[in-house]
Amino acid sequence: MSAVAALSAFWLVDAGSARAESCHYDSGTKTVTAEITPGASATLKVVGVELWFGLSPVPCGAATTSNTDTMNIAGGAGSIERLVLDQRTGLFAPGATPEGGGISEIEFATTLGDADDTVLVYLTDDDDRVAPGQNGLGLNADGDADVTFSPGAFPLEIRALGGADYVNGRGEFGAGLAFLGPLTIDGGPGSEELLRGSFADDRLSGGDGDDEIEGNDGADVIDGGAGDDILRAGSGDDDVTGGPGSDTFIGVDGDDIFRAADGEADGQMNGGPGADTAYYDSALDPAPAFVEILLPELTPPLLDCDSPDGAWHGTDVAIECTAEDPESGIPDPDDQTFNLTTSVTDGTETADAATGTRQICNGAGLCTTAGPIRGNMVDRKPPAVACDSAIGAWSRLDASIACTAADGGSGLADPAQTNFSLFTNVPDGTETSNGLTNSQEVCDNVGNCIQAGPIGGNKIDKKGPAVACGSAIGAWSRLDATIACTAADGGSGLADPAQTNFSLFTSIPDGTEASNGLTNSQEVCDNVGYCVQAGPIGGNKVDKKAPRNPSRIRSTDHRKGRPSSDRRITVAFGAGADAGSGVDGFSFTWTKRATSAPDRVKDREERARGVTSPRLGNGRWFFHLRTRDNVGNWSAPVHLGPFPLR
Repeated sequence: MSAVAALSAFWLVDAGSARAESCHYDSGTKTVTAEITPGASATLKVVGVELWFGLSPVPCGAATTSNTDTMNIAGGAGSIERLVLDQRTGLFAPGATPEGGGISEIEFATTLGDADDTVLVYLTDDDDRVAPGQNGLGLNADGDADVTFSPGAFPLEIRALGGADYVNGRGEFGAGLAFLGPLTIDGGPGSEELLRGSFADDRLSGGDGDDEIEGNDGADVIDGGAGDDILRAGSGDDDVTGGPGSDTFIGVDGDDIFRAADGEADGQMNGGPGADTAYYDSALDPAPAFVEILLPELTPPLLDCDSPDGAWHGTDVAIECTAEDPESGIPDPDDQTFNLTTSVTDGTETADAATGTRQICNGAGLCTTAGPIRGNMVDRKPPAVACDSAIGAWSRLDASIACTAADGGSGLADPAQTNFSLFTNVPDGTETSNGLTNSQEVCDNVGNCIQAGPIGGNKIDKKGPAVACGSAIGAWSRLDATIACTAADGGSGLADPAQTNFSLFTSIPDGTEASNGLTNSQEVCDNVGYCVQAGPIGGNKVDKKAPRNPSRIRSTDHRKGRPSSDRRITVAFGAGADAGSGVDGFSFTWTKRATSAPDRVKDREERARGVTSPRLGNGRWFFHLRTRDNVGNWSAPVHLGPFPLR
């Protein structure tokens, strides 16, 4: 697709409208439309074959490198945006429609809106050939501008990465004349074929390798890096540094500075028109030509760094350093005063932490390394705490778990915590197999802390066994009461497992009766010595006493000892008495013996008040009666007579 076609696909957005990050794919036009959130950054990259976009890139719908022809990316006027075109994970090619010339790719139109917006382009590790110019950016040598910009003059940074790269800021490959904005080009590793600046103030870095770098208009900063470099200044006042290797310095117009004092022999140094300055190794380098100010540099920068303060620190330590050079100065203000910082891993401690290093270069290009500075005491590790295990056996007392603490760095903030204890606090009347101790915070002298505890699994039994017994016997009984009981202990268990089931008994003496008979009691204990008492249980009705016979018994029609011809004898009697279960009835009999006893079969109910005998024969007859209570106790017999019959 031509640059004109790409421009015709521009997506025009009202600069005053509100925007949020978005990315959409139109399969009908094979176009991706994307917006950058005002004031934010967005990256476009290839993941597999998909096009991803955003601050944290996500897929642009169904867009891929093979179904997309154009992509329109908009920022907003009045806010500063940053666009990153990242080819490290894949090229923006081949596009949906093949192009002439055998090289096809997606065409980009960017409308960022402000001259202060920035664009960063990552190339690949291969040999790249790109050219930024007034018409846009050619990502390959196919003759059209693959990326167009509006506005056309803004900061552009190109990172070429590895390979033998060719980056021409004067425009090529359909990009038009030289780029109008400031260029930053980092060639990266590899021998660069050409890095060339724009019409603005550029920063051009070759990196490792034998590079060819050429400035253009503007005050350019050129750094060849390591390798045998060819460094050509442009028509402005340029600052050119060679670095290690045999470098060639060529000036053009302007007051240029050549920094060649690197302790190695360099090649040609030609200042050209202008008042040029050369820092060089007079014993190694050839004499500079057409250079007005010659400054043979013999000494590197002077460094002065603070010493470690001898105190422990809970964070990394920053050591302040200063650098000066009375001969050529320290050109980078950030190198004149700076800090070297330790990088102690979290969770470690050391009394000999080393700072990082920093290379400081003077105006002549001579460099020296600051650091590392050792002996810094950095403690980023909490104290080490060790505690005994939980109490495995049941206890009636709270657990006390012994602990020790130590700190190999700044030391314990409280030395008394070298030895301490954690305790459970189980409430009285409860039991638990997982009693938790308290916890205790242990800190070192720089604020690193660790918590000891809580420690669980402690078996604490502060509760007696649970005992349940049946109720008292509510009905009268002639036998002692037996009350069934059960016992259980949810903690340490019963000391006597036989007490899981047991009984309580009354012991009412024979010949007595009780409406509130008490059972015995029994102590039930668990294995840690907590005991409860079962019983005595009262309210038991036990009647072991015989009832009393009626107090008055008489015949209503016969007299004792007086003969009678009436063969039926009627006897009247009062009520029997029983203070326990009560009178149930009477048994009686008629015999000719004075001490006969009635059987134990009830003949009359308790309400009976008399009885008439059957017809009796001649002889001396006696009446015998005994009383029964409601639980089967019988009184001794009572006798009435004789009653003679003839």
